[in-house]
Amino acid sequence: MKSSKVFTMFSMLCAVIMLLCPVTAFASEEQNATVVKTEVPSAHTVTLNIAEHASVTVNGKTYTGTQKIEVARLKEQTYEVKVESGWKLGKVSYGLSGQETTVSLTGGAYTAEALYEDGNVLNVAVIKDTSGTTGTGNTSTGDDTTSHTGAKGVKTGDETAVGWFAELLALSASVLAAVFILRSKHIASKPLW
Repeated sequence: MKSSKVFTMFSMLCAVIMLLCPVTAFASEEQNATVVKTEVPSAHTVTLNIAEHASVTVNGKTYTGTQKIEVARLKEQTYEVKVESGWKLGKVSYGLSGQETTVSLTGGAYTAEALYEDGNVLNVAVIKDTSGTTGTGNTSTGDDTTSHTGAKGVKTGDETAVGWFAELLALSASVLAAVFILRSKHIASKPLW
């Protein structure tokens, strides 16, 4: 009787350990196997929507109008904004397409956080300068003047939820502790099961 209890507890412990440990599957060369390859891009596409009478310089190259450019993956990117004389900078926004937020320029430039995906957009708007001043007008204006914090963080692709592993481990430890406590209290008086 005692050995069957030990065997049962040992079997339960092995089952819990098997649930918590990752399993690696191997495929032999003789079998038809599917090979999954992932290629991480070295650059991402950013769309520039630049109003007439303005330009944006990226890595020494100047762009006007609507352009798609490639920027390095996981590197900050600086966009230098210039406005023609007689015009001043309106709203400048940056972010994923449809989720752009107004950004503030520092010294006529905006530095975006490191990119990890395609689909970001830089929008540059200008307005006619009626004040009589000339220059490039390197400050952002508009109702929404919040600073954009950029990308939400680098994604590695690992989205394993480890919370339930921790809960299962805690539950298993609690059950084992309860079994040992009950066993020590009832070792001589009556059977555990």
